[in-house]
Amino acid sequence: MLLLLLKRKALSGKNSVLAWSRWELVRNAAFAMAGFGLLFGLHVGFMRLLAYLETVQLIGTLLIWKLTAMLMLMTLSMVGISSLLTSLTTLYYSFDLRFLMNAPLTLRSIFVEKSLESLFFASWMIGLVLVPYFAALARVEGYGWGFFGAFALVIPPFLALAGSVGLGFTLALLYLFPSSRTRDALWVLSSLSLTLIYGLIRFAEPEKLIRPDALRVVAEYLNYLQAPTAPSLPSWWATKALRAAAAGRWTEFWRLEAQLVLAAAGVYAALLWASSRLYFAPLTAEDVL
Repeated sequence: MLLLLLKRKALSGKNSVLAWSRWELVRNAAFAMAGFGLLFGLHVGFMRLLAYLETVQLIGTLLIWKLTAMLMLMTLSMVGISSLLTSLTTLYYSFDLRFLMNAPLTLRSIFVEKSLESLFFASWMIGLVLVPYFAALARVEGYGWGFFGAFALVIPPFLALAGSVGLGFTLALLYLFPSSRTRDALWVLSSLSLTLIYGLIRFAEPEKLIRPDALRVVAEYLNYLQAPTAPSLPSWWATKALRAAAAGRWTEFWRLEAQLVLAAAGVYAALLWASSRLYFAPLTAEDVL
């Protein structure tokens, strides 16, 4: 059933592309070029920033990896919040839910298809922004192709884990408060999520990167650079894995990669288990749609 639903989604995307008019083709090509131009601009900006940090004697590499850890922490929070909004629309207010609910499909199959769609749309753009940064990091530090392979392995489970948290929160919230007003409340909550992101950034104390004089002695500044940034969160696991790959410590990399994959698989398995009890449990499809 799941393969049939995924095939339906692939055919729908293919037919949408084939149905583009000449104007739509030109418009989408222009937007794609603008997007690539933006990514290239980000890459150039990251290159200049990282090249400058690299010139700082003794602590240049430490500064770069501390910045990377902060970037991964911000990515984790942004994907989680994006998933919160996307999963609300995809799981409960998607235009094709009425058709799917009346088709001979199991509720779990529908949930799997919609949750995967939600995870993709919540994370693909944020994950794409990471590419120019890590490409710049690899160029500045002189990392080889193995680093790009490590990046390609680490980012998918990291983004899936971050998105699954937001998806699970939406699932629980709609179960506890099965009302159309919950959607409005969730939009308000998401609007306040910028406060959460700001709090996470302040927790990472980025100002200490550019103001070592704010610390009393150099030793404290070095300890700050070497200290983990939110060590209990997956953002630090991903950062450690990429740093281990950059240093050629592949045993440590594979251990951290397995940790990320198992955590992502475990959280999604818990969502699948909960979906049979929470997804559309208190409502009929007509009540939500």
